Amino acid sequence: MRLPQLLQDSDDGPAREVLYRYYGLGSYRQASPFTGARFDTWDNSGTRSVDRDRFTADDLVAVTLLSVHVPALAAILLLETRAGRFTELLEALGEDRDLVEERAPWSADWAGTKLWKELTSLPDVGATMASKLLARKRPRLRPIYDSVVADVIGSKQLWNHCERS
Repeated sequence: MRLPQLLQDSDDGPAREVLYRYYGLGSYRQASPFTGARFDTWDNSGTRSVDRDRFTADDLVAVTLLSVHVPALAAILLLETRAGRFTELLEALGEDRDLVEERAPWSADWAGTKLWKELTSLPDVGATMASKLLARKRPRLRPIYDSVVADVIGSKQLWNHCERS
C-alpha cells in the first residue's frame, strides 16, 4: 500500500487545495463542490443521529452522491423486507470506532463480517456499494473502499477478508 504523492510531500498546500476544491471551500467557494462532498452530511430527514442502527432513504441518497445507483429491489430489502436483520447486525456491531483501534482479528462470526455478507447478498449489491453503505453507518470503522481508492493507494485487497465466501 502506498500514500498518494500529495500526502507524501512535506508541503501540504497542494493537498489542501484538492480538499478545498472537492468541498467548495476557500477560493473554490463560488464553484460547485463535488457531490460526494455531501455524503457525510446528507440528512434530509434530520434523523441521522437517531438512525445509526437502521438504514434509511437518506443513506441511499447519500451513496448516490458517490456515483452509486441502488437498485430498487435492494432498496426495498434494505429498508423494508430485511430491515430488521440489518438493524440487528448494526446494533451488534456497536458504536462507530476507529479502525486503527481494532485489535481482534475479524472473524466469520463478527457482526461486521455478517453485515458485509448480508449487504453483498442483496441483488446487484457488490463490494463498492456495500463499502459505501457501511461507511455511511460506521465511517471510522469501515471507510469507503472502491476502485478509485484501490488505485490511489495501490492495494486491491484491503477488505479481502470480508469478501471471501
